[in-house]
Amino acid sequence: MRKISFALVIVLSFTEANAQPDESIIRQILPGLLDCSLGVHNDTVFLEQDIRNATFSCDSISMEKKTGLQIPQQTLSEIIANSREPKGQNYWNEQQLNEKFAVISSKNDTSFVGRNPYIKCLPIDQLDSVSTYSPTFMVYSISRPVFDNNRQTAVFNLAYGRGRRYFSFERILIKKVFGKWIIIQSFDWRIS
Repeated sequence: MRKISFALVIVLSFTEANAQPDESIIRQILPGLLDCSLGVHNDTVFLEQDIRNATFSCDSISMEKKTGLQIPQQTLSEIIANSREPKGQNYWNEQQLNEKFAVISSKNDTSFVGRNPYIKCLPIDQLDSVSTYSPTFMVYSISRPVFDNNRQTAVFNLAYGRGRRYFSFERILIKKVFGKWIIIQSFDWRIS
């Protein structure tokens, strides 16, 4: 019995230690997110440093109406329950977001590695300065991903606009497929 308990503790510790940080997941999907939905190809992406908590409350019927996807109610219930739990860190780790960051352009089939830092995390007090200095800079806010219990499906919120004046909001559904996170669908898009 002690051997089984010890083995279980080791397996759980290994699983927890190898849990992929949120920055790694965002880093995987950000090029597709910017290329597909935002069309931004700047050298620097300005990201709000504060991490907001994602809110989510769809059942399988409303989710199918919004996205056309049939997602098991169990998965959605787990995401809803996990969105209510206390969260960890409150700031994006800029260094982790910029690790091994490459951008692949689908328009001309070329690849390049962004200059460091490709993603610049700004505290709230600097966001207005950026928009005052250059009103064309887009600033993004990405919430913490909320996962199902087996960390294979997640939802997060994306907002973008000029400075702290976010004018577009959407939710993004992502899924881990063959070990890589991919964007499945964006939904609940609105403009303020």
